[in-house]
Amino acid sequence: MEFLKSPWMAVVIAIVSIVIGTALGIVTAKYFYDRALEFRVLELDAEVRFLESQKEALEKDLHKCLEEDQALTKECKAREAKLGLNPEAHEIGPDSSRKLTLTITTVPVEGQGPESEESIGGRVEGLTKPEAYKIVLYARTDRWYVQPYTAQPKTDIDETGRWRNSSHLGSEYAALLVRPTYSPPSTPEQLPPTGGDVLAVTRVPARPR
Repeated sequence: MEFLKSPWMAVVIAIVSIVIGTALGIVTAKYFYDRALEFRVLELDAEVRFLESQKEALEKDLHKCLEEDQALTKECKAREAKLGLNPEAHEIGPDSSRKLTLTITTVPVEGQGPESEESIGGRVEGLTKPEAYKIVLYARTDRWYVQPYTAQPKTDIDETGRWRNSSHLGSEYAALLVRPTYSPPSTPEQLPPTGGDVLAVTRVPARPR
């Protein structure tokens, strides 16, 4: 018992206490450090999963945008063809042996007057893309008058080359095959000649009553 009361024992106890305290501190610190690392790993996993989900969403959006862009490009090309904004791609058929013809197959009767109207129609042959062009109609009384109205001087052509519209009556009827950029005169004394935006001109006498 006297040994326990000696100064050396106090020193030993102090050293042991310090060692035990240090060890406990290290173990405790390591424990909390490991837990902190685990929490950080979980946070990083959550962030990675979130970023992956965002990436998938962005990839879907990009894919959708690409599809929409392709659809819009296709639609723009179709409208360019319809409006003739790219006429070099829609010139008269690639086969030089194809002959360009414009005919009036439905001829109105003879007559005149602002209230008199009849159907007029025809066909175009020899074009690769007939729908890319337009028809300008005229009826003749004292002079030529664009048909059916000055505000609507152009007639559409369908994919088969057929066209149809109405016309006020006259003694003679004419049809011009033109590019959409053509600006037709409203009341010419003479029909415009072929050349430039006018590809073909045909005229027929009115059908007798």
